[in-house]
Amino acid sequence: MGSCLASGQILSDAARQAMFTIHVPVQDDDGVIRTEGYGYGWFIGTVPGGRRVFYHPGDQSGFRSLNAWFPDDDVRLAVLSNERATRLDPIVHDLIQKAFPGSPEDS
Repeated sequence: MGSCLASGQILSDAARQAMFTIHVPVQDDDGVIRTEGYGYGWFIGTVPGGRRVFYHPGDQSGFRSLNAWFPDDDVRLAVLSNERATRLDPIVHDLIQKAFPGSPEDS
C-alpha cells in the first residue's frame, strides 16, 4: 500500500472505502491473520490484539509473498521469498510481534 493510495492522492475517499469494505465474506484464521472477507483487491482481517489489516498474498508458482497494511498504525509489511516451500506464517507472526511489541497474542 503506497502512501499515495493511503492518503487519498490516487483514489477518492468513496473508492478507497469500497476497496476496503468486505464484498465477499471469507472466514479463515491461520493463527496469524483472522480473515473476515475480501474487498476490491484486498483481504480484510485482524491480527492477535485486534489490529485491522488489509493484505494480499502474492502466491504464484515458485514464490511466496505477502503485502499487508495496518491502517490504524500506518504500518506496512512486505514479505518476499523466491522459494515456494517457505512458510510465511512464522515470519509474518514474528514481524508483527516486532512491529507491535506488547500486543496480546489473542484478541
